[in-house]
Amino acid sequence: QFIDSTSYYNYGVITWDGNKYVVDEVYNNHPVVNVTWFGANAFANYYDYKLPNEFEWEKASRGDTGCDYPWGGFYGDDISLYSNYYNSGDSFDNGTTPIDYFINDSTSNQSPYGVIDMVGNTYEWTNSWFDVNPPFKNGNAVIGKTVRTQRGGSWKSPTYSLRSWNRYYSEPYTGSPRFGFRVLKDTN
Repeated sequence: QFIDSTSYYNYGVITWDGNKYVVDEVYNNHPVVNVTWFGANAFANYYDYKLPNEFEWEKASRGDTGCDYPWGGFYGDDISLYSNYYNSGDSFDNGTTPIDYFINDSTSNQSPYGVIDMVGNTYEWTNSWFDVNPPFKNGNAVIGKTVRTQRGGSWKSPTYSLRSWNRYYSEPYTGSPRFGFRVLKDTN
């Protein structure tokens, strides 16, 4: 299924034109969605980045604070000024919000390391595998040992899924309007 930027959910899309990656011009400040793990990894490799493993992702999200959310606080707190989630009430509800939408004069959703938008908007693919044994049925797919982890929750997630330590997983060839990615540059 092709998703374009005119859809109800404010999707940012990215395509490969045979020579380079092209980002949708209408929603170029929204996270890119409907990306498989393979697509996210190919993009990262093309630009000499990498997908973080789930532990690198969690460290960037909450540091050593022990808090549930990057900006501090715990499950049950009102997080509507900090993140995009299911029925969050923001002006883009229910769909993706622009990058840094939740950074303003009165709030900041930054992690202890200054990283923004770590939770909500899209689940972010990581480079980590997760062993799901025995396999189980998730919709029409049988989930087995070939799953990659995702972190961060999405615009369609309840607030408990947005906790920095929460793990989600899917088969690497699965794309969804809830799946995106974040890259990091290895400085070694």
